[in-house]
Amino acid sequence: MTCEIAIMNPQAVVLAADSAATVTQWIEGRAEQRYFKGANKIFQLSDHHPVGVMVYGSSAIHSVPWEIVVKAFRAELRDKSFNDLDGYADELFSFLKGHDHLFPKDHQERIFLQEVKKVATYLIFHTLSLDSVKEVEPPEDKAQAINEHFTNKLEEVKEKELPALFSQDEVEASLASHLKQIKEDLASQITIIDSTLTDILDTRIFAELSVRLLFTNYSQFLQRTGVVIAGFGDHDYFPCFKEYHCYGILLGKFIATKNKESAIEVDRRTGVVEPFATTSMVNAFTLGIGQDTYTNMVVATEKAMNDLADKIGVALGVGDIPERDQLIRDTLQTCTDEIFDETIGAHHTPLLRVVGVLPIEEMAELAETLILLESLKEKVTRPSE
Repeated sequence: MTCEIAIMNPQAVVLAADSAATVTQWIEGRAEQRYFKGANKIFQLSDHHPVGVMVYGSSAIHSVPWEIVVKAFRAELRDKSFNDLDGYADELFSFLKGHDHLFPKDHQERIFLQEVKKVATYLIFHTLSLDSVKEVEPPEDKAQAINEHFTNKLEEVKEKELPALFSQDEVEASLASHLKQIKEDLASQITIIDSTLTDILDTRIFAELSVRLLFTNYSQFLQRTGVVIAGFGDHDYFPCFKEYHCYGILLGKFIATKNKESAIEVDRRTGVVEPFATTSMVNAFTLGIGQDTYTNMVVATEKAMNDLADKIGVALGVGDIPERDQLIRDTLQTCTDEIFDETIGAHHTPLLRVVGVLPIEEMAELAETLILLESLKEKVTRPSE
C-alpha cells in the first residue's frame, strides 16, 4: 500500500507519504510478499531550489531504486534552475535516458528482452485459456489453433497506431536486430510451459507479436512509477505540482506521460488537496463520500428503479413502459448529480476554502492526519498488513 498527498495554498505545497513497502519474490512458482516500513518516497529534487518529488508504484526503474536516481540527479543538477516545473521534469527524464552508468546499453538490452519475454508469457497463457484452443486435443491441432490466433492478433496490432514516441522504422529495426535471440528465448519458454508444443509453434510470429505488442501497449506490460514533482519554478510565485507516469527506457527513449497537474493561481480562492496511489479514505474525508460507496449507491439505486418500474408495470397491467430504460437513466443521472453536488457543497468546497488560508504548520498536520487515516483504514480492513 502507498498513500501520498499534496496540499497547496498560496504560501506553500506540503507533501506527505506513508513509509510502507511491499516486496514480491517468486519462490518455486509462487508469489511471496513481504512488508516493510521505513521506505523513503519523498525527496528534494534540488539542493538549492524549492522543488520536491514523490514516487509511488514501482520503487525502482530497471532495478535501480528511485532514491539512487534522485540523489545522482541532484548531484548533477547542482544549482541549475528552471522557470517552471516542466523544466525540472524534462531535465530529470533526459538525465535518466542518457545516464550510461546507471543504465548501460547492455543492461537496457537485457531489460528489453526480459520485457518481451513477459509479454510472450502473458500471450501464451492467455491463448491456452481460450475455448478455441484448450478444447483442441492433439498437440499439432492445438499448435495450429494457437498459430492462427497469433496471426490474427498480429494483424490487429499492426493496424493499431503506434504511440507518438516510437516510429515504425524504429520498431522494424528493433525486430530485425533482436528477432533471432527472442525466437530462441521463446522456444525455451514454450518448452517450460507446455513441452508438447515445442518445435511446432511458429516462434517467428510469436516473437514479432510480442515485440509489437510491447511497443503498442507498453502501459499494460511495463512497470509503472508515479512521479509527482512539486514546488516552485523561478517564474512561479505560487506553488504547483505535476504528476507523471514513468515506464522506463525502451529503444533508448524514456517513457513518461503527464497524468495531471494543478497550480495555485492569483485569482484562486481555495487550496488544493490531491491524493495519489491509494486514495479511498482521503476521498471520503475530502468529498464526504468514498468512490466505492458512491459506486455501490449508484448500482443499488439503478436496481431499485428497475424493480420499481417492473412493479408499476405489473400493477397497471402494462407490458412495456414506453422509453422505460431512458427514463430510468435520466432519473438516475439527476439523482446522483444532486447527491454529488450536495456532498461537494457540504464537505469539499468548505475544506478547500479553509486549506487556502491555513498556516504551513497546519497544512503539514492535515497532510499527516490524512495519511494516517488511510493507513489505519488499510490496516483494519485488509488481510495483509
